[in-house]
Amino acid sequence: MKKPMYKQLLYAFALWCHQFQIGFIYGLQGLLILNFRKPGSPIHLTAAQESWIPAITTLVLFPTRVIAGVLTTRYGRKWILVLLVMPNLITVVTLYFAYDFTMLISAYLICGFSGAASAVQSIAVAECCSPRIRGTLLDIKYTMVVFGFGAARLSEKFFDWRHLILISILPLLVTLTIMILSHDSPAWLASQGRFQECTRAFNWFRGEEEKEELDKLIEWQDRVITKKSADRSGKLRRIAKVLMDKGFLKATMITCACLLFYDMTGRIPVIAYLDILNSITKDPANVNYYAFLIDMCDLLGLSLSAILVTKMRRRTLVFGLGIPTLLMLYTFCGISYISYLNVLPARLSWLPFTVMVVYFFMINACALGTFFTIQSEVYPLAFRGVGIAVAGFVFTLSTFIIVKMTPTFLKSVGVHGLFSIFAIILSLIMLFLYFYLPETFNKTLQNIEVELKDVGGNDLTPNVEANEKMLSNK
Repeated sequence: MKKPMYKQLLYAFALWCHQFQIGFIYGLQGLLILNFRKPGSPIHLTAAQESWIPAITTLVLFPTRVIAGVLTTRYGRKWILVLLVMPNLITVVTLYFAYDFTMLISAYLICGFSGAASAVQSIAVAECCSPRIRGTLLDIKYTMVVFGFGAARLSEKFFDWRHLILISILPLLVTLTIMILSHDSPAWLASQGRFQECTRAFNWFRGEEEKEELDKLIEWQDRVITKKSADRSGKLRRIAKVLMDKGFLKATMITCACLLFYDMTGRIPVIAYLDILNSITKDPANVNYYAFLIDMCDLLGLSLSAILVTKMRRRTLVFGLGIPTLLMLYTFCGISYISYLNVLPARLSWLPFTVMVVYFFMINACALGTFFTIQSEVYPLAFRGVGIAVAGFVFTLSTFIIVKMTPTFLKSVGVHGLFSIFAIILSLIMLFLYFYLPETFNKTLQNIEVELKDVGGNDLTPNVEANEKMLSNK
């Protein structure tokens, strides 16, 4: 393995550690709620307070993403990623000393301030790492979140929850150390006209073997900066131009669709409310084991996705496997409804949970990792900070509504009704993406940016050779 590859893996590993810790802290949410319901617990929560623990983090996601989007455009990726580790450190300390609902809710509120880390990390990996391994590294990043969920559920059987929280500080220290010693994003440095620093950073991450991509990056950003400096319009008009830019609008629609898809898979409610698994399995005594099994299936699905994303085109992966996955979700809804009516034979009581596990495995293998990879690839460099803010608003709003309203939906329409709503919305999102999702497999971010602007073609996937020729012409 070449030396630059090691540096890319080390850089990605730092971000994986941060994502693992975030998943670990979020994975403890459902376990804490169950622990606080036990007799003799030092902390007692009402049903309304329980729903606020998973929901509170989403309240600060939007302002955090807006601020992070502005700051990462102005100050780069490196130090913003370092800054976004700090809320997790504060969360660890606050949770460790928590003795009532106020401290618990404060801890998870603070944790929400690191919510923009995932989006900024995805951009950083996409900009710093080679297109050949970009998809795999991003898929593993999301796999580490699931790994954190599973580690929290498994460790809870052997350690007190306060000790677990204290241990989770270790991956954060790894993240801080590696990030401080690394270079900033070459793409961001080029967008600021700092071409010498861009060259040093690019060579540090990628070596001189990919010099052609570096030359195209610098040439393209030099043109963008020249055009921008010649623009004498006012600040508000320039902002309006950004928001109405064709490449920005297409990227925003695609990104919002990908993020909404994640929200509508049903995974977030299952993580936040183990009562869903109680309803399906009718075995509350072993609910943690069922949750851990789903986490492991998610982990296997995302691991398979990390392999498939290097072998298959993005659209083939999403739609070739995505349609059977949707059919599996509809099957789960039907079986859950039969179980709800008490028509399902006792010997088949295992069937609803089994179908759910298979569904989550399939959705992770074919879509979730791929969608998160795509949403980090499609934004033009000049608009990536703004894109984080806009997409963050949609994601925050949908996540908050889902998490806060899940108990209400469960009481009114049950598990089968809730997942039927998810299935219908997912079908509509898949239909939209079928017409608008670009192919980004093995393409540089520069090439994707050109294609989304319809340079050299009239659709979302114009001729690649024409784009390459446009980039290389002087």
